Amino acid sequence: ALGWSGTRGDRLKIAVDNTVADPFSIHWHGIILPNGQDGVPYVTQPPIKPGERRLYDFPLVQAGTYWMHSHFGLQEQSMLTAPLIIREPTAAPAMKEVVVMLNDFTTRDPSAILADLRRGSKAGMKTAMTPDLTDVRYDALLANRRPLSDPDLARVTPGETVRLRIINMTSGSNVFLSTGRLAAEAIAVDGEDI
Repeated sequence: ALGWSGTRGDRLKIAVDNTVADPFSIHWHGIILPNGQDGVPYVTQPPIKPGERRLYDFPLVQAGTYWMHSHFGLQEQSMLTAPLIIREPTAAPAMKEVVVMLNDFTTRDPSAILADLRRGSKAGMKTAMTPDLTDVRYDALLANRRPLSDPDLARVTPGETVRLRIINMTSGSNVFLSTGRLAAEAIAVDGEDI
């Protein structure tokens, strides 16, 4: 998915078609919405079956940087994820925005990783007493689904102010961000302005 953007005060009206071979669901991460549209399978709604269409319609009551992801099985680890940007209707004049989605990536099947964790296996994991998701070794950290060896570049003009919308979509990795010599200021955390 490429993502979606809207404006606080509007409604999200979207049709989601399941074109994959398995059921899936869409969880609107961090979004305040009617419980029946939250996308937690068998809890707030049934999963979307292959070939099925699910309609979503809810008010956008907040603004910020969020994301959507499948909440079905291990599909989030397979990067069935996308950004969700909700802007303020009275926002200052637009500055250049760059959305950066961070994912940890492995060539291993997520179900095999989970099976190893359940068995307490250390294979392919960091040393730990009782393995958990933070013990999984990933092959790469991706930014916009690309590795550091082949980065996604954003062209900017020297001196231009850029808003980085950084979304940590990792399954179990902690990420440290640095802008190096460039001046930076946090203006929002967890989707909310600070």
